[in-house]
Amino acid sequence: MKDLRDFTIRYTQFFDHYLKAAPPPKWMTRGLPFKLKGIESRYELDVDGSCGKDCPVCPVNEKSSFPQ
Repeated sequence: MKDLRDFTIRYTQFFDHYLKAAPPPKWMTRGLPFKLKGIESRYELDVDGSCGKDCPVCPVNEKSSFPQ
């Protein structure tokens, strides 16, 4: 059940970012090392980060900001 909750939160954050232009979560911008799995979730939003150089949504690539 814990894994299902984690998966649901992550795919919701993924689609919120790409479809609703929400800031990416820290697990998308900074990753999550294997040794921290189960210890950290990194669900927090990273308003200053970018999830990748080819991301059409992130403000670092668009030179715009996320809608508040």
